[in-house]
Amino acid sequence: MKSGETRPGHLAERLAERLRARGGLAGSELLFEPGSAEIGGRLTESAPSAKVDGLIAPPAGAALRPAEEASGRPASDPRTVSMDVLEKAGMLSLAKGRTRVSEEFRIAQGQILRLLAAPQGAKRGLANLVMVTSAKPGEGKSFASLNLAMSIARWGGRGVVLTDCDSKVHSLSERLGLLERPGVLDIASGASQPIADMVVPTDIPGLAVLPIGTRDDHRDQIAVGRPISLVVERIARAYPDRIIVLDAPPCLASSDPSMLAPLVGQTVLIVEAEKTQRSEVESALDFLQSCDNVTLLLNKVQLTASHTFGAYGAYGVYP
Repeated sequence: MKSGETRPGHLAERLAERLRARGGLAGSELLFEPGSAEIGGRLTESAPSAKVDGLIAPPAGAALRPAEEASGRPASDPRTVSMDVLEKAGMLSLAKGRTRVSEEFRIAQGQILRLLAAPQGAKRGLANLVMVTSAKPGEGKSFASLNLAMSIARWGGRGVVLTDCDSKVHSLSERLGLLERPGVLDIASGASQPIADMVVPTDIPGLAVLPIGTRDDHRDQIAVGRPISLVVERIARAYPDRIIVLDAPPCLASSDPSMLAPLVGQTVLIVEAEKTQRSEVESALDFLQSCDNVTLLLNKVQLTASHTFGAYGAYGVYP
């Protein structure tokens, strides 16, 4: 930085300034063009997450420990979450081969894994915890959580436990048919059942799901009195060899993300293209400032003829 220059202090301001210089900011309330992300306070380039037809705001390598080992059940067990159910919940179809959106998730997955591999040093948080959140509801964070978890498990060579921490209506657990299964709320209420018995394997090798848990008034009252950070820390320490992807509530709708921010190794903040206001992103980032690594991922980008990323080899098959 040259003498006399002033660098905008806020992460969102730095992104806006970068795009202004490139001519990519059309107005004061438009956030970022596709391809911009900030990680750990350093401006980098990343591919966008595009809107998937028919999914307006969906819910939501070999693993070190296969998903079936986590629950003690074989992968053929009918209680496994099937590929069909995963795709109906918003997971990109693997049968379609390479597509623009799947390629972008692979890039985002690689970015997450690079941060995991980086030396911890004095960084706070548990490295295997990755929180996915948004500023407000409806931005597609559960869709992103599911596809990032799938991509890491399938191509990242790491086992993943996708953990539903959002008790909203039509949660990721509901979309996966796991609403009646024990999970996070049961752990919070002091259930004696081992966490391994709550984790449900899927048809994706290395990917398992920990549901939000069963609901009742008595359990909910107990769960509310226990900080979510203690519950998540217990899950992370139960699976130190796995990446725990947390589908967390929106920052401006719940206190949970701000409580989890100092505990997680990194956060992925989903931003809805052309809808989320810069002030909302700034407020969300303020809640997340105790996390050392924050990535902004632009979602629901309207594709045009000029968007050619992912077209090469579109009809190929994944390795």
